[in-house]
Amino acid sequence: MKIKTYPNPTSESFQINKYVESVSIFDLTGKEVKSFKGNFDKGHTFNISDLTPSICLVKINNNLDEPYTLKIVKLD
Repeated sequence: MKIKTYPNPTSESFQINKYVESVSIFDLTGKEVKSFKGNFDKGHTFNISDLTPSICLVKINNNLDEPYTLKIVKLD
């Protein structure tokens, strides 16, 4: 099953359709703007309401797959 974030675009939060151990969010310049570390079950809600509206890159790590990077659109 492919890793997906939803909803996308979003203004407050997003979820991931798989178990993950860490999520790092980067702006388009490559600067890390937020990170989450822990054992997050499928469907865990990641709050990004404090980020500025933009396109963000989300790097997802779990113990089963290679690191995976997705884009999300953060709305106002």
